[in-house]
Amino acid sequence: MTEQTQIRKKKRKQLLIRLANPQESEIHRDINEIVKKIFEIFRYHIGKANAINSYDLFKEILSVEPEEVELFQRSYLWNVIKMLLAKMRTNGELFTVNDGKNYYVLQTHEEAKKFKTKCNALIKAFKGMKKKADRWVYEEKWRNI
Repeated sequence: MTEQTQIRKKKRKQLLIRLANPQESEIHRDINEIVKKIFEIFRYHIGKANAINSYDLFKEILSVEPEEVELFQRSYLWNVIKMLLAKMRTNGELFTVNDGKNYYVLQTHEEAKKFKTKCNALIKAFKGMKKKADRWVYEEKWRNI
């Protein structure tokens, strides 16, 4: 039992090191491992009632406590995870929702409605930013810098 635990920990640390210092030839293999792990994890987090927080998600995917990883490596690894979740949602492989700090697979019409409301609010905010950008250029506010 102890031998298996040591081997497993060593393998996970190697994956973590490879992800933190990626070599071109290893990136696809590591990404595929993470994607498989994401599917395994989210099998148990369908619906808002079964959501997983970002801390536990990081820990489950990489098998390491987030605080054990250096700040910049942790940030890089978390960005990789978020990028993969977004890609999987875009491809229609796995529709996960970020509800602040919690992540879950979309299940009900009510959850979809809340998600669409959030998307509409973001779209409205982006439209406001577009108007501000036009105003900035039109009024030549850049001259005041």
